Amino acid sequence: MGGSKPSAPTVIMPAETKPQQFQSVIPEKSFKDLAEQMNRIETETGKLQEQRYDEVGTPAEMGARTKGTNFKAAAAYLASLPSAMPDTSFQSTPRPFDITSTPGTFNQTVGQAGSKTGISTASGTKPKSQLDYVKDAAKQNLDNAKQEYLDAVQLAKTKPRPKATITKNPSFATQDPMDLLPRRYNPDTGAMDIV
Repeated sequence: MGGSKPSAPTVIMPAETKPQQFQSVIPEKSFKDLAEQMNRIETETGKLQEQRYDEVGTPAEMGARTKGTNFKAAAAYLASLPSAMPDTSFQSTPRPFDITSTPGTFNQTVGQAGSKTGISTASGTKPKSQLDYVKDAAKQNLDNAKQEYLDAVQLAKTKPRPKATITKNPSFATQDPMDLLPRRYNPDTGAMDIV
């Protein structure tokens, strides 16, 4: 069961060499191929963009349709408002006999004047009701929406379709071939020398 004792491990050290640094190089053809591919992608994207404009319109036309919808909504709101304020004043209930009040029930101080509506002004004109203010605001909103719609339609008529962006000569495809050659780092000069 015993055996001989294993020998001590032997370590062999390689001879020391100077480190070398290299720069990886992408061939010029790869840059040109990429430029051609980019051109094809942009051309196809432009075709799809034109198809989209044919289907749903240009951004200016879509904006005009949205403004038209807003214009119709403002007109519908104004049309839905009642023509007059409902009469919310006190209305007596018909009774078989009159109800009389006591002498102290209604006291008016000097300077007050009663009116049929309960409202009187110094000029004698009826003040604007809440409905009048709502109608004025709705009319102003309708006028603004109409003007925005007309402006958007005019813009859609005059603005041409956007054009697709197609890059003809990207800078990376037109590099100097000398820049693409492999280089080796020279530790003596600290520069990269062409191999």
